[in-house]
Amino acid sequence: MGLIGGSIGLALKRTGFRGQLVGVSRPATIARALELGVIDEGWGYDELGQALKGADLVFICTPIKRILT
Repeated sequence: MGLIGGSIGLALKRTGFRGQLVGVSRPATIARALELGVIDEGWGYDELGQALKGADLVFICTPIKRILT
């Protein structure tokens, strides 16, 4: 739940998306995203399998520097 994932979540909410938005990140980041209404549910990195159960579409949003290394 960084800049890209958060932006996608907010854009979906603002356009009336009615599905469940789930985020995966660090606990503090998940707490803030829930507080701001960016996501409906949050999971830690070690709970990725649980977070993906029932998903119809997954966005993988990773910082560019992480991809390049």
